Amino acid sequence: KMTTGEEVATLPYNERQSIAGFGITPDGKRVALLYYRKKDENEKAVPYKEIPKDLDKVARREFQQKNDGYTAQLVIYEVATAKILFDKKLWYGPKGGGNRIVWSGEAIHVIAYDNQCAHITMDGTVTYFELGNSYNYASEGSLDGKVLLTGGLRDGTRTVLDGRKNTPFRLDKIDGFPEYFKDFSVAADGTAFGGTTAWRIIKIAPDGKIVAKKPVY
Repeated sequence: KMTTGEEVATLPYNERQSIAGFGITPDGKRVALLYYRKKDENEKAVPYKEIPKDLDKVARREFQQKNDGYTAQLVIYEVATAKILFDKKLWYGPKGGGNRIVWSGEAIHVIAYDNQCAHITMDGTVTYFELGNSYNYASEGSLDGKVLLTGGLRDGTRTVLDGRKNTPFRLDKIDGFPEYFKDFSVAADGTAFGGTTAWRIIKIAPDGKIVAKKPVY
């Protein structure tokens, strides 16, 4: 409790596995925890040479994840009691660090640093997708779970999570070291603010357009 510092509940987890990401619902009642992928002896791996050659880049990456012999465990807890509400093995799982889990209604979106993302429903159905950035150096969802902001090198994407409708935006090129988005914050009216590695604050309107850029000295 933030008022008293009292410990309310402890969430048990597998200490022998590393956690790829976690995210709490807007009302604070549930938390999702996703472990990193691990080799699964019950899953058959398709050799690289047998991957269908007619797949585009996105479909190819999805096929590889589905058929690489690895799985990842997703667990959802009730925060107040630490009761496990959901515990399933998935073919999808992030491969590296820097991941974020954003709730949207009764489903979660896993936003991976390498842009190999997923929408996961509570029956364990996984829908693979990628956003407009090459990498997601920064990602943050709105408090109501409706909007997602992600960004990489100059490029960013504002996503309405219901239907995953993407609006891209791009920073102007400045002299010096390459400028990456590093963090976002989303206001209640849908306006977002992004911080960059060039010490600039970027204001993004609800329509996805950059409306202001200010350096921080």
